[in-house]
Amino acid sequence: MLNKTEEIKSLQEDLDLWLGEHGTLYNEGVVPKFSYLKTRKYDSSWNWARQDVLALYNDIIFGRLVSIDRDVTAKCLHVMNRASPDLIMFMEQLVERLSKLLYVSGREKSIELAKTFSNRLLDNVKMCLDFPPLYKDVSIHTRPSVEITATGSIEYKEVRRDGIKNFESYVVELKEGSELVASTWRQGNKLPHIYIRDRSVHDYSTWTYNATKSGVYFAALGEMASRGVSYVGKTALMTGCGKGSIGCGILKGLLSGGAHVIVTTSSFNRTTVDFFRAIYECHGAKSSCLVVAPLNQASVQDIESLVEYIYSKDVSKGLGWDLDYIIPFGAIPENGRELTDLDGKSELAHRIMLTNVLRLLGCVAKAKQQRRIETRPAQVILPLSPNHGIFGGDGLYGESKIGLQTLLNRWHSESWANYLTIGAVIGWTRGTGLMNDNNMIAEAMEDAGIRTFSSNDMAFNILGLMHPKMVRMAESAPVYADLNGGLDAINNLAEF
Repeated sequence: MLNKTEEIKSLQEDLDLWLGEHGTLYNEGVVPKFSYLKTRKYDSSWNWARQDVLALYNDIIFGRLVSIDRDVTAKCLHVMNRASPDLIMFMEQLVERLSKLLYVSGREKSIELAKTFSNRLLDNVKMCLDFPPLYKDVSIHTRPSVEITATGSIEYKEVRRDGIKNFESYVVELKEGSELVASTWRQGNKLPHIYIRDRSVHDYSTWTYNATKSGVYFAALGEMASRGVSYVGKTALMTGCGKGSIGCGILKGLLSGGAHVIVTTSSFNRTTVDFFRAIYECHGAKSSCLVVAPLNQASVQDIESLVEYIYSKDVSKGLGWDLDYIIPFGAIPENGRELTDLDGKSELAHRIMLTNVLRLLGCVAKAKQQRRIETRPAQVILPLSPNHGIFGGDGLYGESKIGLQTLLNRWHSESWANYLTIGAVIGWTRGTGLMNDNNMIAEAMEDAGIRTFSSNDMAFNILGLMHPKMVRMAESAPVYADLNGGLDAINNLAEF
């Protein structure tokens, strides 16, 4: 038995060893944050539909809205996605009130416009009453632009992309591809900017363009662009949904399509909670639900507690849900760290982007197995990257992405295929936290034939992988979506 002094000395030696090996940054970075008592749940889409309708009517009556643009169209689509008998009754009462305002002096024109608009919107809402909500994006497409101002400063901005008027024409453009990619893959033919890879029949470790599977993918994207897609009855777990991120765009799409979504955040505070609440207020459709939970993705305890919370049937401590989608996009940047500069932050980032992603998937598979849920596998969207050290100076980022690719093989060789399916994606996305430093060269990359994407574009591409057509495809084998726009067609990319 150690006496008290020896015990303290032994504990101090253990602590010194831990801090010496991992550092204080890593030590502080793995502290658990999850608590089911702090979670926030939003599901009152009926209330926000009424407020949207009131706001639209008042904007017209008081002259703030005189024409129907994309923003107004998007608001109307969100109102239609929340169609209910109560909302229809509410709108009918507004129409009745408007008819009594027609003779108010000085506002005849705006009130007449409000009455016409409200009747048209009311008819559309009635048509949507018996249909599920749909994700349908009507936003403007942009491209990167860099200018040198008169004072000599370099200015980056997003400008409207010529020739792309909606997502239907966006899908057509992506399918057409570019000559740059063709020169690498198929002589004499263009290859799409995005496509589905499949295992080579000659080399099991190589994934190459598959025309048939790519055709199914473009059919799903085209259908989603023209008619929309519903996610009613689906449940998703998402990490990495910060402002302006790809995950944020995916979250908006899932909520507008009627899904239940659990979103985690490492910065759980009033500002963050209000940010997610505002997303639900704007995009939450009928049957949708958003749960915001604190989570440190670097903590094993948090990973295990989160999955238990999702699957627990105890309503006082859990949700009792089952996952259909897992989108583990949580990450931290490691900019400026070369081979000679690896530190505790590099190891922490590796733990977040690889080790604990695998742990998370394992916990979900185990939860499904214990509950004998074998006919409803969760589709995992892996955030792969073409950057396997080609940019340099980004710590263990490339190693994390290469490590995730092993799941494409593990799906066949391990025992969890009944509980998880794998969809992997890669792509250059402008404006995200990890790619902000590369925004300045995005226009030059496009001039060379590469196609870069806004976070909203990439969210659309990924939501297409969650279309029923692609979900069925993933049940038979991993789906490897190459969304990099031809980035791998340039040799010596860092030098270029």
